[in-house]
Amino acid sequence: MNEAKLIRVCLLGLPIGLVLLTAGSMAVHFSKPQEQGPPKIIRDLADDITTGELQGYVRNLSQVIGERNLSKPATLERAANYVESTLGPRNIGFEIHRQKFGVGSAMYRNVWVQIPGGKRAEEVIIVAANYDALVGSAGANNNATGIATLFALAQNFVDERPKRTIRLMAFANGTEPMDSKASGPRAYAETLTKRGDRVAAILCLDGLAAYTDEEIAYPANLGDYLSPNRSIALMGSSSQAALVRDTNKSLASSVNFPVQAVVLDGDDRQLLRNTIAGPFDQADLPTLWLRSNGSFAVSPMADTMDQLDWEAFTSAVQGLATTVRALANP
Repeated sequence: MNEAKLIRVCLLGLPIGLVLLTAGSMAVHFSKPQEQGPPKIIRDLADDITTGELQGYVRNLSQVIGERNLSKPATLERAANYVESTLGPRNIGFEIHRQKFGVGSAMYRNVWVQIPGGKRAEEVIIVAANYDALVGSAGANNNATGIATLFALAQNFVDERPKRTIRLMAFANGTEPMDSKASGPRAYAETLTKRGDRVAAILCLDGLAAYTDEEIAYPANLGDYLSPNRSIALMGSSSQAALVRDTNKSLASSVNFPVQAVVLDGDDRQLLRNTIAGPFDQADLPTLWLRSNGSFAVSPMADTMDQLDWEAFTSAVQGLATTVRALANP
C-alpha cells in the first residue's frame, strides 16, 4: 500500500479533526515549523493523480470525440455519454444524476455525481466544468481539462466521507452565451436558486493547462488585475472576498506555480458575466472562476493537446484536490 493510500485509510478510520489535532500536537512537540495551507497529511492524498490519467481523459474528449457543441449534436451527445460512463457505476463507481433541459425540440443534460457528506452533509461544495467546446475547436484546454479534473477528483475522492457534500458537475453548452436558454450553467443556477441548496462554494473550472510568461491581451480590463506571469487566476466578486482568500491560501500552498487571487469590485464583477461562473455569481451564490493565464491567449483553432503544459496542469489538479478537501472539511 503506497503512502497516499495508507493516509486515506487513516482518514477514513479516524475523524479528520482528530488526525489534524494529533499532527498539530506532534508539530509542537518536535518544534517543527508551522505549515502554510492544508497540512501535508491532506496534501499527500492528491499524489495519486497522475499526468497519464489526465492525458487520457483530455485525449478522449479532444481527439477521439473532437469538436462538440450545438452545431455538432452527435459529438455533443457522445461527450455527455463519455462523462456518464466514466463517472458511473462501471468505471469510477458513482451514481449518475442528470438535469435535462430543452430548447425547442432539442434536449440537453447537465451531469453530476456526489460524494456524500457527514456531519455537515447539507452544505455543498460544487466543482464544475463544461463538456462542450467552441465551434471549430477540439477544445483540449477549453474545456477538456476541466472535465479531466472532475474525473481525477472523482477517482481521488471515491473512498472518502467528507464533512460537507461534494458535487462534481459537468455542464452542457458552457460555451454558449450565459443568457441563452441552451446554457447548462444558467439552467443549473436557476435550479439551485429555486431549490435553496446550502451552497458553501462553487469552483468553476475553465481551462487549466495553458500557461505562458509572455504578454497577454487580457479581455476587457482584466489586465488591471492579472500580471503576465505563468500562473492560474482565481477570481470572485467582492462579496466573496473571504472565499477568494481562503481558497487562494490552500491552492497557492499546493501547486508549483503562482496563483493570482483577484477580487472584482463594483462594475468589474461583470467580467464574470459570460463565463460559466456568471449565472451563479449573478444569483449571489459563493462562486469562484479558475483559469490558467495562457487560456486567455489560446485561439480555438489552436486548442490542441500538444499546446498544453502537462506538468503544470497535473500540479493544478493535485492542488485543487487538496483545496476541495480543505473546503469540504472545515
